[in-house]
Amino acid sequence: MPVTKEERIYFILLAGSSITLHVAQTFNATRRTQITYDSVVTLIMKFKRTVSIADTSRSGRPKTPTDEGASTQVLAAMARSTTKETRRLSA
Repeated sequence: MPVTKEERIYFILLAGSSITLHVAQTFNATRRTQITYDSVVTLIMKFKRTVSIADTSRSGRPKTPTDEGASTQVLAAMARSTTKETRRLSA
C-alpha cells in the first residue's frame, strides 16, 4: 500500500527530531501499514534533495486520451468482421 502525503509529512517531521530508525519504529508501532527503514531513508533523502514530498513525474510515453472517433471506428470494424484479429484491425 503506498504511503499517503500525510504519512510522508509525518516522516519528515519525525526525522527532524529523531534518528531515521526511530522514525520507522514509531510509525510501525502506531499504524497498521508497515514501512521499512530503507523507505524512510529514501523519502528523507528525496525531501532534502527536492524540498518536496510529491512524486516526480514519470518518464516515458504519456497517457493519451482516446478520442471518440477512433474508438467508434474500431468498434465498427470489429462488428463487421469477428474473424479478424485485433492486431490486423489496428494496422
